[in-house]
Amino acid sequence: LAAAGVASATYYETSGWRGIVETERGSPPSAPFRSLPGMAFPVYHVLADVCELRGADLVALEQSDDEAVQGCAVRHGDTLTVLLANTTPKSLRVVLRGLEGAAEVRLLDETTAPDALLDPLVFRADVPARGATAGLSIDLLPYATVRVDAS
Repeated sequence: LAAAGVASATYYETSGWRGIVETERGSPPSAPFRSLPGMAFPVYHVLADVCELRGADLVALEQSDDEAVQGCAVRHGDTLTVLLANTTPKSLRVVLRGLEGAAEVRLLDETTAPDALLDPLVFRADVPARGATAGLSIDLLPYATVRVDAS
């Protein structure tokens, strides 16, 4: 959407199993998946990342497999942020090239989901893993998302 020049988007529902957070009652038995009262859905974190990056400059992102991993890259100040999502039911390894300096990496997958979904503000406030950016390799579990901030 950003590459196409979209200036804004509207997300239809904010709460309930079609929203970004569950209602205080939780999901009804007929809902397509189980959820807990008040929990955040994974899209909460994707939208929070996008909102934090508003006004940043879009950077070209070259991908070797456009079907399996979707993403975008933006530059804000001295930081390059890459957002990626594994859109498949299988684990994938992603190698990021062209990054400089150190990187902070925040993964949202089945191993981090309990913290991310039950206490999203604490999850987002936690210090992400730090490491070198040269040939940064990230293993993405099925349907995982990752945010990489390199500076």
